Amino acid sequence: MDNSVTFVLAGAERKVGNPYRQCTSEKELVKEFVLVYPILKPAHRLNLVLPRSSSNEYKLLEFMSKSTPNVFLYDTLANVLTTDINVVAETANTYKKNGLLSPSDLDVNFLQDPLFDVDLESDLGFTKSDLKKLEKASLNWGFNVHEYSSNELLAILFIIFKGYLNNSNDQGSKSHNSQSTELHGSDNAGSIPVISDRELMWFLCICRILYKSYAPYHSFWHCVDVAQFSHMLLSNPNPWELTRKEKFHTVIAAAGHDILHPGLNYKVVCGIDPSFKSKYKNLEEYHINTLGRLVTQLLPQIASSQKITHEAIAATNLEMHCKLTCQAPTFVHVLKMSDFACTVRPGYGPHYATSVLIFLEFRNEYDIRSMLDVSTGCKLIFNPHIPEAEALIDLQISFMTNMIVPYFKWLAECFPPFERHHASALLKLQRFESMKRSKSFGFCENYPLLGMVSCGKVSHKEGAGAAR
Repeated sequence: MDNSVTFVLAGAERKVGNPYRQCTSEKELVKEFVLVYPILKPAHRLNLVLPRSSSNEYKLLEFMSKSTPNVFLYDTLANVLTTDINVVAETANTYKKNGLLSPSDLDVNFLQDPLFDVDLESDLGFTKSDLKKLEKASLNWGFNVHEYSSNELLAILFIIFKGYLNNSNDQGSKSHNSQSTELHGSDNAGSIPVISDRELMWFLCICRILYKSYAPYHSFWHCVDVAQFSHMLLSNPNPWELTRKEKFHTVIAAAGHDILHPGLNYKVVCGIDPSFKSKYKNLEEYHINTLGRLVTQLLPQIASSQKITHEAIAATNLEMHCKLTCQAPTFVHVLKMSDFACTVRPGYGPHYATSVLIFLEFRNEYDIRSMLDVSTGCKLIFNPHIPEAEALIDLQISFMTNMIVPYFKWLAECFPPFERHHASALLKLQRFESMKRSKSFGFCENYPLLGMVSCGKVSHKEGAGAAR
């Protein structure tokens, strides 16, 4: 099976046939890329064929081909490799060849002005009824990110951000406390500069393509999971008196907190590229630099107010955990709590799926089929007959026992309404302990990472609930 999708600029080649897709202009080709790349399966290879030029459209495609192992840019169709290449089976080798993109290399001046518009209805195929359902999902504690397609998640993210931008001059229901004054000085912290729908959607589309499609866990799905949980915390009673502007920047942090994540644990990354450790003491610093550059270029009107964004992302570093829990919880715990969302949401499905994906990043093992029984199609059923099964369970039990349960217990003691999250974490721990005792490791949960779509039928107008 050919796992490649090829977009060709008309005129670049005389004869173009299936599975190649012709685009009439650079603008159309780059729009197809931005909307289609995020919905491809990890093993897909995306070929882009167009003559070299100095246009911003070409610069974006060139940037993505340099920073993304499964995106390839060619001058002519004749140069496109037609063999089926699984570009993620040996991710370590891929990074050795391509290197890790440094934020200092993230020259995104060419992205400052949106290259095209994206409309949720006309471009992505959503009806008004669809959008109402997605708006409802954005306000659900039991939100299961694995049930949604990439486009649905993009729409949910847009809906969440729009909620903070609407009536942005409203100071909100809470006063501007001393913490806010320290963060923003004499700024009118309740006011958000005007951001158009066009600018917002462009920013979110670029964020989406900068989350690696092949990353098992730190993908766009994790991005939206964390952003939605942050939104829930900020929309319900909480111990933080944040203005609308501060809430908006916190959600910005949630959306970009793992941007350009290599899909590998930090120690694995440093083993592949030793220079990375000398540049960045942790991945959080890497993400802060990347998101900072992106916001400065794409949303310059809020670039001067990024302190809250940077502090929130820095707090997700697990090495900061003890320091952050020896004092009263501050606003940074919104993102810190949300980064653990799957461990405290109602239901077991999201946590089961996530536990497998995190395990893959720690083990640098990307051939998920070697670890799973996929005879049931897209059902995630962990194979109990291999050593990794029990190792995964042990990892989750240790993580829940030593960090998650004590952390949410502490939060509940500081703010009693958070007891719901502590209770949920306890139930998850008990379930994993029960699985270990019974040697029953079957995770019979829907998870759409498995399986492939037909390359000849790839469309950025995904239906509701389309597979990842």
